[in-house]
Amino acid sequence: MSLWDKWEREKLRKKGFRVQEPKDVEIHESYTKPDIRKQVSIVLATLIGCLLLVLMVMLVETLYTGKGWSDTYIVRLFATMQRTRERLAVQNP
Repeated sequence: MSLWDKWEREKLRKKGFRVQEPKDVEIHESYTKPDIRKQVSIVLATLIGCLLLVLMVMLVETLYTGKGWSDTYIVRLFATMQRTRERLAVQNP
């Protein structure tokens, strides 16, 4: 059966006519609604996984390099940003 025949049958069905489907053709909905809970759980699991990976890398770096937490890149970045804010606050009261 061609796509045109399917459209014609669908139009007749919408007009209220009774249309018999051929036995060898199965028509299914092509669009499925997205499952919001599944998508949210995937995003949260990915976020938690990334955070755990970063934490593990920081922990391994601390254990094998002998540097403390204060020597990690992110802690130094936050400390530098805080010092910059404090310096600007003193300059611009």
